[in-house]
Amino acid sequence: MFTKHKIMAALLAGLVTTSVNADVLYSNGSLDGTTNALTLGGGLTVADSFNLSSNSVITAINFDTWDAFSQDVTNVDWAITSSADGSGTVYASGSQSTVTASDISTNAQGYVLDLNAFQVSSLALASGTYWLQLTNATTASGQYASWDINSASANAGSSLSWTNQTGAFSATNPCSGDLAISSVQCSSPFQVVGSAVSAVPLPSAVIPFVTGLMGMGFAGYRRLKAQA
Repeated sequence: MFTKHKIMAALLAGLVTTSVNADVLYSNGSLDGTTNALTLGGGLTVADSFNLSSNSVITAINFDTWDAFSQDVTNVDWAITSSADGSGTVYASGSQSTVTASDISTNAQGYVLDLNAFQVSSLALASGTYWLQLTNATTASGQYASWDINSASANAGSSLSWTNQTGAFSATNPCSGDLAISSVQCSSPFQVVGSAVSAVPLPSAVIPFVTGLMGMGFAGYRRLKAQA
């Protein structure tokens, strides 16, 4: 029975994965700030794809916006999904009211360019391709911020953008159509932050169950030992 107890302990230990310190797991290029931006709010949702090269735990998201009236983003609704329009699996979502905004500069159009960051509650994902959806990015005055488009930049990301806004793109905006993709790729700058792990951890609800199994095994071992 002692051997079985050790096996159960090893099983639980195997669920605890080794991770590295938080790092940028995916970067979709840097801020352009001059071409155009996609509104995040008023019924408009924008999504951009990202790829995880290994099993990972996501802890934060960074994204670049154009903000009017020199006001920072304070709230944003977000989701990480398996499809651009959210019709597939929604792995996590939320309404984030704690957004850290850092002013970068003011562009020629008079918008303040910001790098925004918010925390994600340790989302475990296997390697693969996912979509980051953003909407309702609001400032203190209730104005909607816009997600920068870096397609025309030399530092543009490799992913594809999508928006539920149609037919409202200017000649300087390379995005067009329902999928917001034309002959020139549309992308928006963002970073996915977290840790690469050796395996995707089990959901937190499963851990107490396995721990209970260990406890039952250990109790059985003690009873048999007492009877011996």
